[in-house]
Amino acid sequence: MNNNPQHYISSAEAESVKYDNGREFLTTREAAEMLGLSLGTVQKMVEQGELVAWKTSGGQRRVKYESVARYLRMNCNLSQYDSRNFVSVMQVILSSDTRTQFLQIVNGWGLPVRMHFVEDVFHLLIRLVQVAPDIVILDLDESPCDGLALVHSIKRHESVYSTDLIVATSMTAEKIQSLGGLPSGVLIIGKPVSFELLRGFVSAKLTAKIA
Repeated sequence: MNNNPQHYISSAEAESVKYDNGREFLTTREAAEMLGLSLGTVQKMVEQGELVAWKTSGGQRRVKYESVARYLRMNCNLSQYDSRNFVSVMQVILSSDTRTQFLQIVNGWGLPVRMHFVEDVFHLLIRLVQVAPDIVILDLDESPCDGLALVHSIKRHESVYSTDLIVATSMTAEKIQSLGGLPSGVLIIGKPVSFELLRGFVSAKLTAKIA
């Protein structure tokens, strides 16, 4: 345990940080949700220097997102899962009806797939660290922020370096390129989404994991 109780960054440093989709810092409640701990425990972790934080002019703590992600990587016991036996897929889907429909199709594939649905981009970033899914599916056309920037942000995140990204979009390849393009290795699929194409990708991922 870090015995330095002054493990804070200054307000000046906090203001100079380039925000990653506006979520460079979390409230203590958001950090507690991400870690699965009580609010009081997270507050003690900040005071003991286990999490990097700063205080607003109003005295509210703001916890650095990366310090929470680092804690998860160092302390989460993932050995309880034999991840070679299934492919985990994460997707942002708001509608419960759409989720149900998607699950019905995926279950019909007869493949060992674990679906993780999140309700927005912020929860996607949290769950990425917690789950480290094999595949993330993003809809560039429905992203509430800059979808291309989000993809680049995910690809830079060290905790999900082995995650494959699939983006669905109605944009042409030329349009995507004109907006700055996507990182190498990202699979682009047109809309409406071909579930047969997705099935093939998931099947290939599973084969690669158990090889």
